[in-house]
Amino acid sequence: MSSNVLQMWDRQTGRLVQAAWVRELRATNNVLYAGSYSVCNVPGYPSPCVKVVFPLPNGNAIVLMKPESHANGSFSITSAGREFGDPGFYFTVHGEGDVVWARYVRAMKEKITVYADERDTVRADHVLWLWGMQFLRLHYRMRRVAVY
Repeated sequence: MSSNVLQMWDRQTGRLVQAAWVRELRATNNVLYAGSYSVCNVPGYPSPCVKVVFPLPNGNAIVLMKPESHANGSFSITSAGREFGDPGFYFTVHGEGDVVWARYVRAMKEKITVYADERDTVRADHVLWLWGMQFLRLHYRMRRVAVY
């Protein structure tokens, strides 16, 4: 599987606006995963959150994650709120015309912890829970590669 992060910059301000993470199956070039990552402000929440958007048929999944830095140098983002408007999981469905329905999914929680491992290597532990039970645990290793 290939894994590429594409950065999108505002040409006027020079600011990074969002990044897309695209993973493809090398044998077929089919996209297995695509997500858009940016920073947003959530009304009623005191600090910026990470916003992740995944395309779905007729809508999308939106995950709003609150950041936290730790004394050991690691960093985590967590989607764990209590109600609509909090950081957490949202699903949207597009209806006829300009109609969009949104639902907050309180039963779904996610946490990604990122930390330095060895020189030039960053690792991440990624855990998802549904109804209080862990159902997926992923471990990533990330290294910077030269782009030509």
